Amino acid sequence: MRDLGELRVGKTPSDAQEACAAFLENALADVVGRHGRATIAVSGGSTPRPTYARLAASTRIHWPSVDVFFADERCVAPTHDDSNYRMVRAALGPHVNVVRMEGERKDRESAARDYEELLPKRFDIVLLGMGPDGHTASLFPHKAALRSSRRVLFVNDSPKPPPERLTLGPEVVKAADRIVMLVTGADKAQMLARARDEATEVEDVPARLARRGVWFVDEAATKGD
Repeated sequence: MRDLGELRVGKTPSDAQEACAAFLENALADVVGRHGRATIAVSGGSTPRPTYARLAASTRIHWPSVDVFFADERCVAPTHDDSNYRMVRAALGPHVNVVRMEGERKDRESAARDYEELLPKRFDIVLLGMGPDGHTASLFPHKAALRSSRRVLFVNDSPKPPPERLTLGPEVVKAADRIVMLVTGADKAQMLARARDEATEVEDVPARLARRGVWFVDEAATKGD
């Protein structure tokens, strides 16, 4: 049985980011129009920043009806350069309801449990990215978090600094109504090919969690596909 989602290829990173923004704009407007409210989990990093800026400028999204959560967060202060919240807040602006992961809280486990209580039963949209090692959110290859049923996890062994993070669990990602993956760059090409190979296991390439989603990529990222 094939379980690959749709692959949409843009010529440049900007093309992929723009196409992703247009898709999310339509999806959010659709969900709000049908249900009155929408929930989305977003990711950090530099790749989705232009996508968020485009969304912030949209006149079709009724932002008071959208709750923005996080796929993961580094355990740093919200003003820190590495904070996903800091980046997303700056890109989306002050008028958007952003539900922050308290990564700076000393008791990381309680921060994870409290965020778990805030989550919707099922996300309308989860937007993910992928690292060159195949990780997504803060779910890394061959780590115990991939086998957890917890909805939000404290991770203290990230191979990518900083080592301490909060992340959505695998089951939350898989349960989302829509999963969107945004990947750009030649350094992701080999892992993109593996992530879209039906024989690849999530344990080896966590980005496989998004296999049924819509993947927005640039041409450079498809060289290994």
